[in-house]
Amino acid sequence: MTEQLPPANIEAEEAILGSLMFDSKAIAKVEDCLPVRAFYPTSHQIIYQACLALHDKGKKCDYIQLADWLGSRQLLEDVGGTTKLASLLNRTVSGVNIDRYSKLVLEKYRRRQIIIIGHKIVELGYDPYLAIEEVFQEIKESLPEEIYDEPNKKTDSSVSEALYRVSNPNNPSEVIELKADVDNGDLLEDTMASLKVQADKIAKRIWEQKK
Repeated sequence: MTEQLPPANIEAEEAILGSLMFDSKAIAKVEDCLPVRAFYPTSHQIIYQACLALHDKGKKCDYIQLADWLGSRQLLEDVGGTTKLASLLNRTVSGVNIDRYSKLVLEKYRRRQIIIIGHKIVELGYDPYLAIEEVFQEIKESLPEEIYDEPNKKTDSSVSEALYRVSNPNNPSEVIELKADVDNGDLLEDTMASLKVQADKIAKRIWEQKK
């Protein structure tokens, strides 16, 4: 069977980078929703990171300033030199479609993340030394927020405290207590589940040392 390449849309990535150089206002449309890791080739990640850095300093991400930023950090040749930057810019006629290109790139990135997570789940499933509760917790913690269509929305900005206690079955007076602040009421159940796993591990270590 032919080995499949990871999902990626190189043309869309190049269109985004060209749009950032062509239109100084384009970066405002993607900086909050498009992470650097969403770009597949390392060269594209470097160029995008440079654009973000220039924008943060109040500078335009045009051809001249981008080449200067990369060159001063010995990164210009790593991305393909000025020839690469020029080709990105020359193929761009507008920054209007950057939103659409961003969605395409994010979709491919999420698919790559799903593949990575899938491999990790298989490895966890084969690990005979992990309790099933630990397997589920590991899976849960491995899910990055970026793979979802929308980030988790807070429904309550107030801060509440989650508390979990574990008693020593051989000595009920011995109690392990863990606390955590929760700034979203919808996440309380997840926080309690995570606390339970942590508290059980800590308690088990402490009580085994006392035997």
